[in-house]
Amino acid sequence: MQTSVLLIFGAVVCFSSCFAKLPADIELCKAEDVQCIARVTTGIIQSNPKGRSDLGIPPLDPFRINSLVISQGATGALNLDLSFKNIDIVGFSNTKIDRAVGFTKDPHTSKFEMYASVPKLSIRGKYKASGRILLLPITGDGDAVIAMENVKLAAKYKPIINEKDGHQYLDIDKIKLRLEPKKVSIRLTNLFNGDKTLGENMNAFLNENWRDVWTELAPSIDTAIAEVCKSIMVNLFKKFSYDGIYAEMNCLAIISIFSVFCGLSNGAFPAEIKKCKYGDNECIKGIIEYIFHSKAHDGLPGLNLIPLAPLVIKSVDINQGAESPVNVNLKFRNSNFNGVPTIDVRKVTGFGKDLTGPHALYIGGDYVALAGKYEVQGRVLLLPINGAGDSNITLANPEFKITFHGKPYEKNGKTHMKVEDLKLDGKVSRVHIYLGNLFNSDKSLGDSMNKFLNENWEDVFNELKGKIYEAFGLIFQSIINNVFAKYPYEEMFSD
Repeated sequence: MQTSVLLIFGAVVCFSSCFAKLPADIELCKAEDVQCIARVTTGIIQSNPKGRSDLGIPPLDPFRINSLVISQGATGALNLDLSFKNIDIVGFSNTKIDRAVGFTKDPHTSKFEMYASVPKLSIRGKYKASGRILLLPITGDGDAVIAMENVKLAAKYKPIINEKDGHQYLDIDKIKLRLEPKKVSIRLTNLFNGDKTLGENMNAFLNENWRDVWTELAPSIDTAIAEVCKSIMVNLFKKFSYDGIYAEMNCLAIISIFSVFCGLSNGAFPAEIKKCKYGDNECIKGIIEYIFHSKAHDGLPGLNLIPLAPLVIKSVDINQGAESPVNVNLKFRNSNFNGVPTIDVRKVTGFGKDLTGPHALYIGGDYVALAGKYEVQGRVLLLPINGAGDSNITLANPEFKITFHGKPYEKNGKTHMKVEDLKLDGKVSRVHIYLGNLFNSDKSLGDSMNKFLNENWEDVFNELKGKIYEAFGLIFQSIINNVFAKYPYEEMFSD
């Protein structure tokens, strides 16, 4: 029975999420799910040694740096200037994130810490060295290898948060990083103008005393490696908003019931869309219905509204963990969401001069349906379930109520609205479920499972509706915030 719960949940998520900002093969974690964040980050690093352009990740193994300067002043046991050119840092792709800390929904207050381990990490390239180690002078110009084994890495940073189009983008000014290797080996060629005896003796000295050497050089090396990590993270943060990398907030503003307010940034509303007066909720209701009924097939570029009938959904993954009686992985691919033109706006309240609200929107329709390819695998209670084929999940006569408050914030000297305390509630009159090719095309088992799902639809829906409404709420909150970030609140109305 809980399998059908997940299937309905999948349909609702597909309807409301549209497109994930992150690529479809990247598992989306919930904010604060640090175990998931550590696991997914490890997977991305280890699976992409050659880099990945759609994530903004450059080649990691080797990671190429044109130049690197490590300087240690005269106050320490080492007084050394060491410069590298054409450097390869080798071993990053074997990094494992052991632990993550923080990564909450609010980046202003969240901690951002990661602790990792790397079996082997080496710095290789051309070097120049001059200075003293203890009382010994050192000079050289040749090839260098600094090899570290069983490295523990700790990274902490406090981001700069930039608001853009209603989303939060992070930037990094400084990152604190610490490397703690269990062993360090150093090899420098062509020391002392090629004097082999002096060179071998110096290399032997460096390796016999590597702990003391490392203690002196570590701050400079940590800073250099931190810059490498910073460059990777900055590229990632430029491509994806912070609220777009989590499962709860990974939706673009597409199926917005508030798309009436959407427009080109700092531009005029399309001529066919009439601005309403504050609190003229019949006017607002009529404009939203006009968009749903008349523009769903073709979209409305002036409001950044893509065609919604059908709405093509590339992929949605739903995973239910082993702690549940239902342990299921459910995937939808290349599906069509249908039914938007049937949606009516029943009532609108709020949207007066006081943007704090409360605001409410009541919508309903004849049906919403998801049709396309699916895959499911796992267990329902003690029974295994698997299948891959065509699917159709239809919610009949859906009715939803959305309520929220607004919070004012300043942007470019004008007041915008940010959504707070969004809640969604609703009901449906019936849910119809069809999953083709269940149990490796065993028709008898497949028909029995589909029959079970449909006979018990109400119990199933009631069991999961809290999660369904929570999913809707998070999505609508992200959508509304994105919309209201485009225009100051007062400029959305005619008075």
